[in-house]
Amino acid sequence: MGDRANVQIHDKDFGDVYLYTHWSGSELPAIVQKALARKQRWEDASYLARIVFCEMVVESEWDAEAGYGISSVVGDEDDRVLTIDVDNQQVCWPDGAGLPIADFVALDDPTWTAPTGVVQKKPDLSLSDAAANVVRLLSDETVPESRFPHIAALNRAVAAAAVD
Repeated sequence: MGDRANVQIHDKDFGDVYLYTHWSGSELPAIVQKALARKQRWEDASYLARIVFCEMVVESEWDAEAGYGISSVVGDEDDRVLTIDVDNQQVCWPDGAGLPIADFVALDDPTWTAPTGVVQKKPDLSLSDAAANVVRLLSDETVPESRFPHIAALNRAVAAAAVD
């Protein structure tokens, strides 16, 4: 079964990176809080992704074949994604509620439910962000169309648009 969840590191220039855990999803908000409490590289998506991932992977699992993953698309449990929005310096829950990173770090016990009264909402991805992600995904020849059937449809639409 597992206890799956993801962390999304979002940056308009860097793109999206998803960090996946198979076994410690329930604890992921606290794990992310611990990584962010280091107060390092909050504005540098690539380093921040490494800091969070290193906090996620327990020492005894560093050389394990499975249990953790890194991807440009969300993996299992796409309903349990905690987003670190580097551009807006906030952490957002799956329901869209978000807090500034410093406020998230100050929480007593972060869970998968935003604290009562949190009203700041996760900003919508702009159309250019979404388009950039699609282009990045389509240009990645290592992504098999059979795994993501919608990619085949997008490839056909892009090819048809190029002919017109």
